[in-house]
Amino acid sequence: AVYGNRIRITHDLGDVLLFEFVNEPIDLLEIQERLAGIVKVGEIIDRIELNHQNLRPVLAQKLFDGLKTSKTDKKLKFGISIYGEGNRKLAKDRQKIGLTLKTLLKDQGLSVRYVDSREPVLSSVIVKTNKLIESGAEFVLLVVDKELLIGSTKAVQDFKAWSNRDYGRPARDAKSGMLPPKLARMMVNLSGTEPAETVLFDPFCGSGTVLMEASLMGYKGLIGSDASEKAITASEENLKWLRNLYSGYEDKSELHVSPAQEVDKFLQDNVEAIVSETSLGPPLKGNETRMQIESNIRDLMSMYLPSFETLYAVLLRGGRAVIAFPAFRFGKELIRVPVKEKLEELGWRMKGETLIYEREGQKVAREIFVMEK
Repeated sequence: AVYGNRIRITHDLGDVLLFEFVNEPIDLLEIQERLAGIVKVGEIIDRIELNHQNLRPVLAQKLFDGLKTSKTDKKLKFGISIYGEGNRKLAKDRQKIGLTLKTLLKDQGLSVRYVDSREPVLSSVIVKTNKLIESGAEFVLLVVDKELLIGSTKAVQDFKAWSNRDYGRPARDAKSGMLPPKLARMMVNLSGTEPAETVLFDPFCGSGTVLMEASLMGYKGLIGSDASEKAITASEENLKWLRNLYSGYEDKSELHVSPAQEVDKFLQDNVEAIVSETSLGPPLKGNETRMQIESNIRDLMSMYLPSFETLYAVLLRGGRAVIAFPAFRFGKELIRVPVKEKLEELGWRMKGETLIYEREGQKVAREIFVMEK
């Protein structure tokens, strides 16, 4: 949705995606920042046949060669992460590989520190706080097609910035549901639009998370509305806070107090993308009966349908909407809002399957719909 034909995916390994650039390379720092849903990004620097007789010493030598180019005049730091379910033997040998490499480096008269973890994968927090990228390397090992690939991490998520925009903003309303900033940015990406050329609208803007993330991504034509005057005040407060937080950042969001079914009073069909989280209904205690959940769903449906009829009218032909609807956790079952067929009756065309976003322990998950007019 973001990079289109500029990259080609070669392998999807579940927790790792391998891709190559088609023509011009894209800055990996830009990819890390833009995509939001990735923890680390790096490049493959070498590979070894998996059935090599002296795999461990050869691997340590190749990692040594990779570290020799490190541009640091301080203590050299490195760590090793091993991805993939099929790499259990390698995971067991991880510490031995690390210590072998440490010995090789010390034999060269280098001051070195091996950063280890109980888990086979170093977290972004460990990589960041130990400054592995600046002071050495985090090596990533994974097996693909009977080869051991050696990767070098080039960037990790800025977990402090994400956390600050989530929990540090001045206006938060946990009772109404808080869309995580990462999810908001991923939803903006799913719209498949270019920031400089797009009018993007959030008709249930709440405390302004979508507007904040889209604004940081460079979107200039931003419009938000909400039926709650309190929500619009919260959006204004959070956007002002964001302007003060990021130097050189400029926000030009246009805000309106309006229910979604009446946004055609101030919007014509000039909106190119709609990205929003709808109302999730009243806060849940966790002891609701199925009957209570189904009653909540009926109430929500009575609000959704007229809203999405109007939203269909204000969206440009070919425009895309990325919408988070609630899905309710009832024991082990996930009860979804039966909105798909009703939306299709209004003219909306579904793009692929819906996506479920859920945090452990949450009573309400999000079901993400990607639709077009």
